[in-house]
Amino acid sequence: MRLPHSTSRGISGHQRAPARQAPDRAGTIVLLFGPLDPEGLDALFELDKNTVRTTLRLLHSIVIVPDAGHGPVRLIHPSFHDFYIDRERCHDKNFGVSARVQHRSIAEHCLRVLDTLRPDMCEIGDPSLRNADVTDLSARIATHIPAHMRYACRHWASHLSSGNIDDTLVIFCSGFCSRQLLNWVGVMSLVGELSGTISALQLARKKVTVRPGYHFFARLID
Repeated sequence: MRLPHSTSRGISGHQRAPARQAPDRAGTIVLLFGPLDPEGLDALFELDKNTVRTTLRLLHSIVIVPDAGHGPVRLIHPSFHDFYIDRERCHDKNFGVSARVQHRSIAEHCLRVLDTLRPDMCEIGDPSLRNADVTDLSARIATHIPAHMRYACRHWASHLSSGNIDDTLVIFCSGFCSRQLLNWVGVMSLVGELSGTISALQLARKKVTVRPGYHFFARLID
């Protein structure tokens, strides 16, 4: 099976760089654990504004790229996920991704985002208040915890668990544990995902402890 090649012909010089990036961007889309719009993807991967939108529109035959503010990027057909990551089915060398390599990359970007967290992300000012007592909490979350940050908080451990592990990623994990753990738990509470923190740490512990000498997640949970 071959993919439609909107990226191979009829492309002007200024489009060639996005065309080369299009398969990799599509590979990211198929491996996401939750929805993100083009602007969120730009922010997660530290790209210039409109990079994802410009790139993915070259793949309009397989990816739906909505206008700004009109929803997440999505695949035209869900089965494309299985095709795209299966080298035996995807015979086009310009497409197809290594799921483990891609998950590792997404995990690093998520951890980079988590390293920007700070105490009292929503600027509530009173840690004794319950979420239910903050009448404008939804508006504060939208303002101070953008979509790409919410995605990173929710899914960093799943990407970590699904990808390759190396010393660089372990260093990011160590920094997260020492600097951002409490800030992350605070954000997870604000977005109503506190129940997922233990399972996320368990996933991370299982992955990172395959590297000898790294047991910081184990100390957090045991």
